[in-house]
Amino acid sequence: LIAVDIIEKTLICLACAQKEASEPHSVAFYGKEWTDHVNTFHKDEVNVGSAKEFDWVVLRIGPLHVEMNMVKTFFAVNWEVFLSSLAKELGVTSDSALSYAKGAKNHHHSMTMLNILERGNWCELLIPYVRDRMANNMEISVNDYLYEWMPNVKCSNYLYLFEQTWRYIGSVKMYHIGIRRNNSAYVNSGQTGFAPMFSMRPFTSKYQLIELQDR
Repeated sequence: LIAVDIIEKTLICLACAQKEASEPHSVAFYGKEWTDHVNTFHKDEVNVGSAKEFDWVVLRIGPLHVEMNMVKTFFAVNWEVFLSSLAKELGVTSDSALSYAKGAKNHHHSMTMLNILERGNWCELLIPYVRDRMANNMEISVNDYLYEWMPNVKCSNYLYLFEQTWRYIGSVKMYHIGIRRNNSAYVNSGQTGFAPMFSMRPFTSKYQLIELQDR
């Protein structure tokens, strides 16, 4: 974010740069320096030409850093909903251990919990669907579940669990796979799918900016 700020706010004064006596350090200004320069040397000019000094810099986002914060955010949002219960089932009982798990401090352990959670959630989600189709002697298929059965579901609890599992855990897994396979389509799909989750907590607002800058 510091690098983004420097790239966006370090400006070269084109009027001053055209003067023969100007030195590089005397025509580039960062942040408030630019406003002070314009008010001091160009206060009578309507439009002062400028260019970004570092517009040639292309930032590369750290993929593991993004993945870790995806998991941290998902844990923070869903801890009280179902993750705390899973942690206790896995033997995490003390307050300090639960706090450690909630913060997703160990990425390897957190991804393991996420994998277990995904399987468990899908088992819970598919039971009503399978029972319904069996009771009505109808075929069971992925397309039938997603496009025929799901649009008729009204239970808010079910819809929430479905969204967290299908969209957000799915996006983390998609991003995880994409990075390791060097597949840009998977990476972009994972980032795009997970992006709304970064809006749910104030401390993740910086990842909204990183997402926009990376795009």
